[in-house]
Amino acid sequence: MSNRQAVSSLTVVAKFGTLIAAVLLGSVAAGCGGASSPRAEVSSFVIGYVDQNRDNCCEAGMHATVSHVTFARSDSRWAVVSIAVTVLGQPDGNRFLVLRKLASTWKVIGFGQGALGCRVPVRIRSELAARVPDGVVSCPAQP
Repeated sequence: MSNRQAVSSLTVVAKFGTLIAAVLLGSVAAGCGGASSPRAEVSSFVIGYVDQNRDNCCEAGMHATVSHVTFARSDSRWAVVSIAVTVLGQPDGNRFLVLRKLASTWKVIGFGQGALGCRVPVRIRSELAARVPDGVVSCPAQP
């Protein structure tokens, strides 16, 4: 084997080793960094929303734990999230968020204890209403 062939073989082995290392590193980073499922992504968004919006929607000392996520079956860009709320460490009941995913970002369409469906398309509202507690996605102004 000539020196040129030996160097060429070593270069191929080095490139292949670098590729394997990059794939392994990417796999580890993906497993540790981001949400692993749509449900986990929504849960993370909701907890962050409550933690960061205490002046807009949420009382000082309010903390949320996601109890349940319901996605619309016909359009998974719509979801209703049930949260258990504590205020200053004391239980304070349940709240709901209606979410819609626009591009890659979740947006809060409604937050509270019920009647959150007025800004949800009728088809999606009907579908979600069958799978969440009564009144959560109702719209008093519309049937």
